[in-house]
Amino acid sequence: MEDIPLNNCGANADHRKEVQLMFNTELRKTIGSRAKERRKELGLTLDYMAEKLDVNKSTIMRYEKGTIDNTKRLVIEGLANALHVTPE
Repeated sequence: MEDIPLNNCGANADHRKEVQLMFNTELRKTIGSRAKERRKELGLTLDYMAEKLDVNKSTIMRYEKGTIDNTKRLVIEGLANALHVTPE
């Protein structure tokens, strides 16, 4: 009987997806935290950021908390522009 590599098992694939999701969640939280910190450094309000990005204030709050799953590159670039930083 041939051994099946562990990385080909369905359970392992599920685990990799979980780890990736965790990483993405932590990354969103880190980006959001940094954005909030920078916004405060610059003395910018949530209302200003919302107007600049043409979204609701609550959306900016969700970006800062890292709770929006599919933040588009365009939004990240808009945040970076408003905060005078690069999106990298």
